[in-house]
Amino acid sequence: MLLHLHQMEHVVDGALPSDLFPCLTFEAPSLVKLRYRIKELEREHIAQKRQHQYARFFNIYQKNSRLEIELVSD
Repeated sequence: MLLHLHQMEHVVDGALPSDLFPCLTFEAPSLVKLRYRIKELEREHIAQKRQHQYARFFNIYQKNSRLEIELVSD
C-alpha cells in the first residue's frame, strides 16, 4: 500500500519518526473498530477483576462460616 506523508498520523515527539518500517497501517473504519474493541476489553477486564474479588470474598466467608460451625459443635 502506498501512503503519502499527508496521510500519516503517526507522530513521535511532535514529528514523524525517521524509520516508518515497524509502523502498522489501518484504514479509518478499522481503527475505529480497534479502539472500540480495546475499550470493550478494558471493561471485560474490570468485570473479571470484580468477579474474582467477589469469589475470593465469598470463599473467605464460607471458610469463616465453617470454622464457626465447627467451634459451636465442639
